[in-house]
Parts: sequence; C-alpha cells; structure tokens
Amino acid sequence: MANADGGGDVSVLFNKGNGTFSAAMALALADLDADSKMDIVVSSAGPGNQQMGFDRPNAIAVGALNADGKPDIAVTHSASDDVSVLLNSR
Repeated sequence: MANADGGGDVSVLFNKGNGTFSAAMALALADLDADSKMDIVVSSAGPGNQQMGFDRPNAIAVGALNADGKPDIAVTHSASDDVSVLLNSR
C-alpha cells in the first residue's frame, strides 16, 4: 500500500512476479472474521487472480446480505452483468 500524494488515497499493488506490479480493481474494508480488526478485501483482473471464478471483477461491496448479521461480499464483473455473492460462514 502506498500514499504518494498525501491526499489520503490508498493503493493496493499486486506483485506480478517479474519485477512489476498491477493495481487492484476494487477494495473494501470489513471485519469479516469478527476479531474486531478490519480485513482488506481486494480484487484484481490479472492472471492468477480468478481462484473464485470471477470474470474481471470491478467492484466489491460488503454487507450482511442474507440477514444473519455476518458481513458477506458481493462482487460485480466488468465482462458481464453478473454479480457474485460470497456468504460468510464464520
């Protein structure tokens, strides 16, 4: 993470393994595991970042989507009109 301009922005950069970096497409903060510490949820459309079957994720939202009080994750996809929902099981 870096804040180069002093403007309060935060960037997440993924190491591509070849000496270069790629930026995250989306970022969200939430206490996903109920340990009272904020967790960072990021998405990237680069190679090797589709472990959960996401097709070019471009936005992330966190909220209790199934009314169990636990934070869940919703991801939109830039290559389609799909939204994926990851329900928190912790």
